[in-house]
Order: sequence, then structure tokens, then C-alpha cells
Amino acid sequence: MRLELACGKDPMRESMQYVRVDTQNCVATNAHIMAVYPTSAIFDPEFIAALAERELPIFIFRDDWKVLASATSVSWQSEDIIEVRKGKARPKFLKATKGLSYPVWEQAIPEHYDDVEAAAVYVDAKHLSNLQGALGVSAIRMVLKGAARAIMCYPYDSKHTENVGQKGLIMPMSAPKQ
Repeated sequence: MRLELACGKDPMRESMQYVRVDTQNCVATNAHIMAVYPTSAIFDPEFIAALAERELPIFIFRDDWKVLASATSVSWQSEDIIEVRKGKARPKFLKATKGLSYPVWEQAIPEHYDDVEAAAVYVDAKHLSNLQGALGVSAIRMVLKGAARAIMCYPYDSKHTENVGQKGLIMPMSAPKQ
């Protein structure tokens, strides 16, 4: 789960440079794609219980997320400092930011989408690749709501099953002019 791939890099949209974390989900978006990963799939119950005692949500900068995602141990050092360990290496300390204005992501990803047929839908391959990397999967099932609406994306494995809780969203591009 490389959620930093779904984060933005635009300094004018500071909050989109962070992964949003609460006790239920970790969310990253750059306004073109969005990746949602269950918090319980990333952090252990002890970390989540300690997270629940803090002002939520917290935000972790995209470059810090890279460090956190490869950790073997994650724990709270203080109110806003997370200690990250990888094997026997010296620990790294990451700042958990609070109070950023983040998009209301739940409104962008509704619980139910009806399948819709479309003659053609265009997506940016780089955005799709980043979403695939953010969700950490080799295949994605895409569900259309309409030709000009956001496309829901679900991890899909070779056994044709969906991973529960993980989901993404990608915005379609305008059709090329003929």
C-alpha cells in the first residue's frame, strides 16, 4: 500500500500532500485519483487504540508515509510524534499533523454504484498506474457511473475476488477531439 502515490504535490493544495488517517480509513488524493485503505490493514490494534485517543483525523506527509509503509514497528512517541522502526535500524520519528482542511472524501466515494455501460472512457494512464500502486494490487475492477463521472476502482485478484475495504476513484479525461 503505497498511498503516497495518490497524494498531490501542488503546494497550493497543501492538504492533498498528506495521507489522512483516522481509526477507520487511510485516504490519499490528488484530485484526479483517490485511494482508501482500511486503517486496520496497516496499523496494529494497539496503535489504532492510541490513535482513537487523539484529535482526529491526523495527517502524515506523503514522503513520511513512504517511511511508515515499510516499517516493521509503528508506535506513538508523544502526542504528535510517531516512532517508526524497520528491523534493527535506528528509529525514525514522523510528525502527525492535525487540523488540515481535507476534501470530504466520503461524498466522492458513495457506498453503492450502479454499473453503467459506456462506449468509451478515457483515463490518464499515469493516474491509473499511481492508483494501482497506491492500492498495492496487480489488477483493478472499474465501475462506471456515467461517461463523465468518477470511476470507482476496486482491487481485483486472480481468483476474481475483491479485497474488502480497499477502494479507489479515478476521474475520467475528456474524449480526444477527432
